[in-house]
Amino acid sequence: MAGMLSPALQTLPEAGWIAVFAASAAWFGLTTGRLVRQRGVGAMDDDGLHHVSHYAVHTLMALAMLYMFLVPDGARAMAVRAGSGSPAPSYLVVPFLIVVILLGSAAWEIDRTYQYLHSDTLAGGTDAASPHTGPRELPLWRAPRVEATCHVAMCITMAYALILMS
Repeated sequence: MAGMLSPALQTLPEAGWIAVFAASAAWFGLTTGRLVRQRGVGAMDDDGLHHVSHYAVHTLMALAMLYMFLVPDGARAMAVRAGSGSPAPSYLVVPFLIVVILLGSAAWEIDRTYQYLHSDTLAGGTDAASPHTGPRELPLWRAPRVEATCHVAMCITMAYALILMS
């Protein structure tokens, strides 16, 4: 993704990245479909993560990267020449929808990070309305706030790249 923002940072040829993102989109899409078939759209597990939306957003991110690689620069130039000096609105619909979904996903991720805070650290004691009665026992290898922060950063960066390309 850094190579999309600065060509000096490209590590693979364009065809290599297209293959990587096509395989990623296929895998995440199939995983989303499998989860929906097995557990329905809710697909909640014990720790409350909504896996269907997690995999669906990763599918969208991979498809957005494919879009950025596959939409030729000439199509943008042709849209500008054909119109009144700005790209045709139909050309901007796909990136606009992707940007809205990515920014919505980032906002949702920020909103749900409260579940990783302990209620006794917020109010100086236990909160009767809190779904947690004490500190959550999470495996050490899981760092949910770090993962959420990375997700938000990826959504914002990808939205920025799409806006720059449009």
